[in-house]
Amino acid sequence: MSERSPSAATRTRDRADLAGIAAAVVGAALFSTKPVLIKFAYADGSVDAITLLALRLAMSLPFYLAIGLFAVRRAATLSPRLLVAIMANGLLGYFIASLLDFIALEHITAQLERLVLFTYPIFVVILGALFFDQPLRRLTLPAMFVAYAGLAIVFVGNLRHDTGGGILFGTALVTGAAFCFSLFQLFGRKLVGEVGATLYTSIAMSSAAIGLCGYFLASNPVATLTGAPAPVLLIAFLLAIFATVIPSYLVNFALGRIGADGTAVIGNAGPLFTIAMSAALLGEPFGLLEATGTALVISGMVLFSRK
Repeated sequence: MSERSPSAATRTRDRADLAGIAAAVVGAALFSTKPVLIKFAYADGSVDAITLLALRLAMSLPFYLAIGLFAVRRAATLSPRLLVAIMANGLLGYFIASLLDFIALEHITAQLERLVLFTYPIFVVILGALFFDQPLRRLTLPAMFVAYAGLAIVFVGNLRHDTGGGILFGTALVTGAAFCFSLFQLFGRKLVGEVGATLYTSIAMSSAAIGLCGYFLASNPVATLTGAPAPVLLIAFLLAIFATVIPSYLVNFALGRIGADGTAVIGNAGPLFTIAMSAALLGEPFGLLEATGTALVISGMVLFSRK
């Protein structure tokens, strides 16, 4: 009698799950470097938000165009109406929301920025219930109370170190970014279903990059970008490749292997990566108030993710 062993199908599924989990973890960690890299770029005052965002998108554009051209050949017919809809949604989610986020980081800590953005799924569910005929989850309101109580605590902790009054403005901006990104998610659900995640991401990001760079160059010479200091160019490259292009496709890969729920659960670790890096590398304060608030925000979002 032969020894019992996992079937080939089970082993294949387990390998797929492990690959998906690894992709989700690495994707969450890379996405979490974004606010830390942005704060480093702002440190010497040689670059502003829109210039840094233009550099990031300009450097990422060739990759999204190349991947998009490959994906479009394998996709069904892409109608002009669908193309325009994806491009418009890309401007909302990756131009407007990103610009608000980058400006916010001129005024608030990387920790607070990441925690506020982390709550955007609550906006998705509430706006979905109000305007998109989607059911309201049973745990949405309790989760929202817990998460925003945590944000309030972190906000108060940040106020202790705020000397210029910018924290209110910055928090309002990043809240606006979360709101815009939630609309981007809601509008994008049907669009992703029609063209697939890879082509959708490529078109949306390319649209945002072209739109933002066009907006920037309408009032600034090209030399503003090409003449940026070498450290800023390096950080912009890291933002473009390691905090934008690579994690965007890693998360898409994870979604296909372990599903939205599994990817979301692993994504809950994102703020922890940011907080650890911002405290260790930027010297941002992380005391009892920040720890308590962070625990509440993450607990609220874990509660929210439960069925």
